[in-house]
Amino acid sequence: MVLLPLTGAGRTACDVITSACLQWEVPHLMAPAGVVVTEFVRESVLRASTMMDLHIVLGRRYLLVQLFDGGQRASEMSPLSAVLIEELVARWGYLRQEGRTVTWAALRLTGPPCPAPRR
Repeated sequence: MVLLPLTGAGRTACDVITSACLQWEVPHLMAPAGVVVTEFVRESVLRASTMMDLHIVLGRRYLLVQLFDGGQRASEMSPLSAVLIEELVARWGYLRQEGRTVTWAALRLTGPPCPAPRR
């Protein structure tokens, strides 16, 4: 899905991922995936302010969320966003790919909804 760099883009992305989770019968991932995609979009609008491509892929073990934007470089997420995302996903990151920045997260389909707390 292509998203415009506007205030409502996060809500639109959240609605899309909620619909995908229901269709793919993984409703337990609606809330964490919604938070993750909303943060990705918010950070992209603040950092790159370009059109965004949202990709959601259901694999055997993970739900993969990818947000591509036209940012010229991969940059750090805000500390609050990073901590929030870290608590909700199995793995996440960002990198430059084909002249764009992709921010991605993998959410486990089964088992604990998020990694065990670090001690």
